[in-house]
Formats: sequence, C-alpha cells, structure tokens
Amino acid sequence: MQLAYERIYAPLRNEQATSLAGLNNAIRQQLVKHHQKPFQRKAGGNRLALFQDHERPLLSALPASTFEVKYCVKAKVQRNYHIVIGQDWHYYSVPYEYIDKRVQVVYTSREVEVYYQNKRIALHQRSRLRYSYTTLAVPHAARPPALPGATRLDSRVLPGQSPPNWACCLAPIEQILSTKLFIEQTYNSCLGLLRLVNKYSAARLEAACCRALRGHRINYTIIHNILKNNLDKLEQPAEVLSPIPEHGNIRGTEAYQ
Repeated sequence: MQLAYERIYAPLRNEQATSLAGLNNAIRQQLVKHHQKPFQRKAGGNRLALFQDHERPLLSALPASTFEVKYCVKAKVQRNYHIVIGQDWHYYSVPYEYIDKRVQVVYTSREVEVYYQNKRIALHQRSRLRYSYTTLAVPHAARPPALPGATRLDSRVLPGQSPPNWACCLAPIEQILSTKLFIEQTYNSCLGLLRLVNKYSAARLEAACCRALRGHRINYTIIHNILKNNLDKLEQPAEVLSPIPEHGNIRGTEAYQ
C-alpha cells in the first residue's frame, strides 16, 4: 500500500481528471512505470520481468465462467409445495411429496437449487419479481390433487370451528383459484382469507365477501381492507337502475326496426 501511494497516487495528486476513463488511464500509466522500475535491492530486473520469467509459466487458465457467490438458506416447503427466498420474496416450486419438509436452498445471481438430504430436488432460474411464483410445469399425474373446497379448507385451517356461510365466501375463493395458471399459486391467498375468521368473526367475513363481490376485482387484500376499515358494517345500498333521461339526441326503439 505504501508503494502504491508513493508511486501511483503521489505523482497524480495535482492532476485533474475530467472523466473516470481518463483517471483510470493515468493510474494505469503510473502502474506500468512501477512495474518497470528496477529493483533497489536486487541485481537487475524489475517486477514485470520477474512476473514474465518466473510466475506467468506457473499460472493456470482462468475458469470458463465467472465466479458466482453462492448463498445457502434453510426453508420449509409450504402446503402449496413452494419455498420462498426472503431476499427477493419470490416463490419456487418443488415436488409436492416434500410438503412440510425442511430443505436447503442454494442460490446465486442466476440459479436457485433446492436440496433435501443432499439430493437436489429442484432447479430454477432466479427471479427477483417480488411476491410472484416460479412454478415448473409437470405432468398432471405427478401433481397433488387440486385444493379442496372451502369447507375442507376451513377444516384444515380452523379445526373445531363452524364454517361461515359459504354463499358469499366460496365465490371469492373460486375467483382467486382461477386467477393463476397453476392453481397452487393461489393457495396462500385462499388460506389467508379463511384465517381472517381468527381476527374477525365469521359473520363479518361473510359480509366483507358479499361486499367485495359487488366490485369488478376481488382478492385477499381487498377483503382484508374491507374488514380493517369496517366497511363490512356499512349498510349496502340497493342497486337502483336510473332511467335514461329523455333527450333529443337519443333515439328510441322505433329507430331500430
């Protein structure tokens, strides 16, 4: 560090660089001079000659690919047979038979590998799209059964409790299940919706679902916001279709005979 300061930085201390490229070029010129400067305590030669004659022949070829830093984390396979990498908050699929198993995830800037008992069970290209899924398309026979109906969901998530009136709650779940190409990607949203009964009541969840069905789009966040803001307690106005007012530019049915 002292030699670099004395022979590279010090000669340039009064120079003014107008660009990064110009600064790097000036540093490179001083570095070449440093390498070609004769040794002070050795007879003849310099650093460049020593490298060319003795060190360069012993060097191995560089790797064909650039070095990748690997990160290792532990994860539990969720009920939708996906694991999540918290750094990106992105979900990756694994074979469904590993549900509830703890696996090791090894990932780089390009790939994600999932291991169970030192055996690789999944390989994905890494994605940094937050709160999204990367799911491998597999034959239907190798996939688990589709998510059970709402009553079955309730028995798994809320054992011992009576399911709410599914007249309104089932419809949002069916819509959420149909929003993804892979139905398993919607499981967390459906289970999260049902868990709202723990914080709110079954009656309120039913009312919130009924209110959400009046909109053009429905998901877990919309229903949760309705409950959080107590919108489910507001009286829902009846739908009244207002008649079209009479106007000279509006033609009647007689114009379409």
